[in-house]
Amino acid sequence: MEKGAVEFITNSTSILQFSNRYVLDRIFVVCLISLISVCNVLMGCELNLHVVLSTIKRPVAPAIGFFTQFAIMPLLAYSIAIFVLSSKGMHLLALGLFVTGCSPGVMMPLWIKLLGTRLIKAVAPTLTIHIPYSKIVASLFTLIVPLFIGLIIAKYKPHWAIRARKLLRPFIISVLIVLIIFGVAINLWLFKLITWPILLAGLLLPWCGFMFGCFTSILLAQDPPDVTAIAIETGVQNTGIAIMLLKLTFPGTDSDIASLLPITVACFTPAPLLFGYAIHTLIKRLKEKRVKPGLCPADSSRSPLAKNEEEEVQQNSSTGNSDDDESDRIEIVCPTTAL
Repeated sequence: MEKGAVEFITNSTSILQFSNRYVLDRIFVVCLISLISVCNVLMGCELNLHVVLSTIKRPVAPAIGFFTQFAIMPLLAYSIAIFVLSSKGMHLLALGLFVTGCSPGVMMPLWIKLLGTRLIKAVAPTLTIHIPYSKIVASLFTLIVPLFIGLIIAKYKPHWAIRARKLLRPFIISVLIVLIIFGVAINLWLFKLITWPILLAGLLLPWCGFMFGCFTSILLAQDPPDVTAIAIETGVQNTGIAIMLLKLTFPGTDSDIASLLPITVACFTPAPLLFGYAIHTLIKRLKEKRVKPGLCPADSSRSPLAKNEEEEVQQNSSTGNSDDDESDRIEIVCPTTAL
């Protein structure tokens, strides 16, 4: 076979593979947007407007979340990128991790201007980062509009909202599992490039984010639900925005390689959430088993001497004169059943 024919077949195969990958990417994006929109509708059914308004009047927890998300996470991502990736010459991957840490979107231009210059110059001195403002606004609309739909359902169809609340947690867990499996299957060829520094960097960013958010909110004496919300808000990054930005900035294969870090971060993000949910469910089940039906919870805390005295009083009252006033009888009542 001639050399030209071999090149033609090779190029045709590459184009075919790229075309198939493009189609799968489009399908993945459509599924992602659809599932996230459904999740946001269910979350809108879960929202309580009175709680939202009271939080706006005293926005302590949102302020803590804003600080940890937009101040701590970019600094954390930059530190990991420099010490774990850039020190080993992986400048393109380091830039991908830093962009991921800045990817809720609001403070991204500022942090890229302040800290990203060193990483950008290491990759290409003349490189210009293209921030997809229109994509960021569109992603915000895909979050906000379904939430409002959920709020409307909760107000005018409360019985629908009750059913939606029961479906919320199982549906979110199912969505996370499906998206991880689908995303890994589509980008399987990228995982051949993964090394230990990439795994370490992709693990450290979300897990340290969860810990920083949790410890910061605990130090500032927040309630347990607020601690959970702040930790999740800090640790979960908008990897979709990071991938879009990197694909708009870098040509061809470079964009795929730079996107490897956001994908790795997205794969490691659900593990602490699922682990925490499993621990919470286990503790709840253990508490339910301790309180047996028909048994007063206070019985387990009484001393044996007190129980013997109560039994003697009950025997004396049962064998005494039946004509006595009922006020003279002593009845042992469980506090929880009395309420």
